Amino acid sequence: MKKWFKRFFLFGGGLFLLVLLGVLIEWQFTMARGRDQLTKARATLDAAEPGWRLDDLLARRNGALPPDDRNVAVIAAKAIATFPEAFNKWDYSPETEWRGELKLGHLADPKDIAAARQQVKTLEPGLSSLHAIRQFPSGGIPLVAPRPNPMLFNLKETQNFRNAASRLDWLAIVAANENDPVTAIEAARTGLHLRHAVGDEPTIISQLVRIALVAIAIRSTERTLALTEPKLGLAELQADLEKALTEKRLVAGLEGERALIDATLDDLADGKMNATAAGGMGGGGNGGLVSKLENIATSRFVRPNQVQLLEILTAYRDAMKKTGAERKAAIDAVPMPKVRSITNIFVMLMAPALEKVIEAEERTEATLGCLVVAIACERFRLQSGKWP
Repeated sequence: MKKWFKRFFLFGGGLFLLVLLGVLIEWQFTMARGRDQLTKARATLDAAEPGWRLDDLLARRNGALPPDDRNVAVIAAKAIATFPEAFNKWDYSPETEWRGELKLGHLADPKDIAAARQQVKTLEPGLSSLHAIRQFPSGGIPLVAPRPNPMLFNLKETQNFRNAASRLDWLAIVAANENDPVTAIEAARTGLHLRHAVGDEPTIISQLVRIALVAIAIRSTERTLALTEPKLGLAELQADLEKALTEKRLVAGLEGERALIDATLDDLADGKMNATAAGGMGGGGNGGLVSKLENIATSRFVRPNQVQLLEILTAYRDAMKKTGAERKAAIDAVPMPKVRSITNIFVMLMAPALEKVIEAEERTEATLGCLVVAIACERFRLQSGKWP
């Protein structure tokens, strides 16, 4: 029995060592191949798009921002800072639940509008300053990427612009319900112009904020057209909407996201952060036994996934430069993996949200286009007395 046990032990141990050696060789081969693929992919991008990497992209973008006294984001932030905290408390109280339940084209309860009018009056200094942003065509907040994990941008100031748009929408609600279309249209135009406070911020989250700002302005305009019969400001509002429709801001967001993901996976591959943080689950460091085991288990897939993500984001970026059927065909051709597995773990964690963002952008573009046509029809009706 001892001889058989000894032989079994030697055979089993030898087989284990052979399997382990094979795994290690395949592991190293996969990592080396991934590094080579990444080097080639980056060289291709360097040749086609010099300055696409994160540090260069941010330096170029920050350097092109206008001075503070002409920067839409800076002027808007100063106006936002004057909004009273009491309004925020009222806005998030049960007293305002009717706003979300109010159907488009329906007048609100006069008591609700009277209460809203009193609250909006407390915003007048800030709203007056906010209207000043329409004198200037561009803006943005200087961004510095945190390391490790540059995806942990502090975008609190950018998020505040959505609150400013909501305040303008409150002004439009009160004005439209009181048959004051001029004030309501001015509020919608300023709300739409707020998108320039975000401009070409190179993150998908920032571009979602921009999409939300445009959506709020669209809602304000639709309500005003439904409840009033504006005689002034329609041509200017139509021109503003047409300009917003032609902008391709999501292109900048996708280019920024590509650079962010590339730098994030560099930090992961260099052992500066853990796989959970890279997948968007929070955190930036790389401490603890669990984190180290995560990194060991996924390390062989980092570089190949990095190459895939560069290809996917570049393809999405190129698709969003197109329109109509050409764009749809380009989006359908994006090389997204069809099967979820450990080998494409970072692609599956980081890429699917892009599809939702693109859907939101296309939905906003479609609504903008419809609204431009609606205003053109209304202007024709006001001038001729009949619909086109």
